[in-house]
Amino acid sequence: MGRPVDPLSPYRVSIHRNGNYNYASTQINRFNSETGQKEHKRIHWGRLTEENKFIPGNEFISASQEIRSKLIFPKEWDLSEIEIYCKNNCSNENNELKFVFEFQNYLYGDIWLLEMVAKKTGVYDDLMSVFLNDKEKVNKILTLAYFLFSGYKNYNHTSNWQKIVKTPCQSILLPYDITRFTQKITQSDRFNFFKLRTERMKDREICSVDSTSRSAYGHCLPDIKFGNNKEKLPLPQTLEVVVYTLSGHEPIYFRTFQGNAPDSRTLDIILYELDSAGYKDPILITDRGYESTKNLEKYIEGNKKAIICSKIGQKHIKEFIKSFNDYSYYPREMALDTKTGLYYIQKKIEYKFTDSNGNVINAENLKLNLYFNPIKRCEELLDLDIDLNNQAESLDYLKSNAINIDDESALDKEFPLYIVKYNKFTILEKYEEKNHQKNKYIDKLNNLISTKEAIQDKSELEKDYVDYNLTFKSITIITEFERNEKKYNDKILCSGFFATTMVNLNIGPLEAYNHYLLRDEQEKYFHMMKGVMNSNRQRSSSQAGKDGRLFILFVAQIIGCYIDQIRKTKLTKYHSISSILEEMRSIRYIKHPNFPAKISPFVSKQLEICEAFEFDIPEGCAPESPPRDQNRG
Repeated sequence: MGRPVDPLSPYRVSIHRNGNYNYASTQINRFNSETGQKEHKRIHWGRLTEENKFIPGNEFISASQEIRSKLIFPKEWDLSEIEIYCKNNCSNENNELKFVFEFQNYLYGDIWLLEMVAKKTGVYDDLMSVFLNDKEKVNKILTLAYFLFSGYKNYNHTSNWQKIVKTPCQSILLPYDITRFTQKITQSDRFNFFKLRTERMKDREICSVDSTSRSAYGHCLPDIKFGNNKEKLPLPQTLEVVVYTLSGHEPIYFRTFQGNAPDSRTLDIILYELDSAGYKDPILITDRGYESTKNLEKYIEGNKKAIICSKIGQKHIKEFIKSFNDYSYYPREMALDTKTGLYYIQKKIEYKFTDSNGNVINAENLKLNLYFNPIKRCEELLDLDIDLNNQAESLDYLKSNAINIDDESALDKEFPLYIVKYNKFTILEKYEEKNHQKNKYIDKLNNLISTKEAIQDKSELEKDYVDYNLTFKSITIITEFERNEKKYNDKILCSGFFATTMVNLNIGPLEAYNHYLLRDEQEKYFHMMKGVMNSNRQRSSSQAGKDGRLFILFVAQIIGCYIDQIRKTKLTKYHSISSILEEMRSIRYIKHPNFPAKISPFVSKQLEICEAFEFDIPEGCAPESPPRDQNRG
């Protein structure tokens, strides 16, 4: 029987000689399930001098206080360097490490701008309320949020970035620390932050609901599933839903769904959580992915206000279009908007349904807005004819060459404008001799294979050739095809039209159209997330860590959206958020232990940016007024 395992063994520090150096190390033994063998891993916590003095190394410095406290050093070792290091470099009684330099010269301008925006938008105050005035925790969140604007790919570079940039958090943020910190941000923190942001919203806020897919390299999270990846990559994904206020120009809500969830199935949870977070009476705008009968009834039953982009092929919309008199250019029943060049009309929809309690509910305020674009109709009809001819050429090639069709349903989806008819039959593919005995009919078998002649009765052929194993194959070829008149006429009927459905709103079709156009802002929001902030991939390995990182990303997006709104309205010569931050980045924060800190001067375009944001320039950084010439006439 072997010796019992010492539970403290992984924490006992011993000498590991490597070359001419003595290292203070611990050894971890683990079992590799793939190889079936034990593996030994050594961790070097620092170096040991000739006098047995322990000098802390990077592993010891980057480890948390919890891990450092578990290490068991030999009694004869001199550990005075640990006490000296912690005294000079730790920020608090928990021995949290800081960067400490006698002379500090950091890049600061972009961080200063982000800090000012965080305060102006109320993000800083809301975070302080959520985290009970824990300034250190809030500074960590803001530092990680600002890092997303830095251009680095991921949080592995945070500590190096902090060496050259003055950040709100003075502690060293190593990957291990960031992982542990983000895992401590809870769903309660997320909801409490939503509630505080709700109080800053105006009445009758217009909000857009949309989702985007984020590809993932692993399979370790429950939400990572294979779905319709918008990047067309063979990677699993998560579905990230965001509610964006088009009135306030910022995101107000986010949530993750599994990657294979259709948009229409997620709306129920979104509405439930918006109500729970306190968002009162917003006007929700959704695209066609969220349209379904169940969701429409959910809006009506909950007295929600919404503008829904509707699929033009629905029966009641096609019947409405058919009701127009014959027209050669545009339906005479529709009015023209000279600014947009659109024809429009509004119609009230009669709709009744029975709720879960058996009550009959009548939709009192349900309207259809129908729009017609004659230029778009011409383009769609041209595309229809081109598509029709291309499909006919491909089908004719398959038919004339008698190419075998493996999947009929897939072919029908590929050529939806035609009705295809098939001929199915069986042919002899190959044969094998059973007892190496020659059969006088072998030439016929070869002829059947070469000509691919249809086999009417497989059993009869097998009786004639009992000395052979015969292998048959099913063949499907196209015999004829004709245009699908119903689909073709429907496309001609609906070309140039698009529609929205309004629930519980008393506005005109043009106002509804202008509201819907604002969804372009949300598309740019997703572009910011996947572009400027390098968050187009899922890199978390735990659900808690993923939730925490999404919270930090959400905070960064609020700040980024405010900067982008100022850019579009007052700083139009800047093509992106990054270009504004790059212009500010060269401003320095300079400090010496014996002198007060100073910020380098704001010059040229940096002054214009501050003026656009209406931010006061720090004292001593603004340009002086030119001196007046007292002798000037």
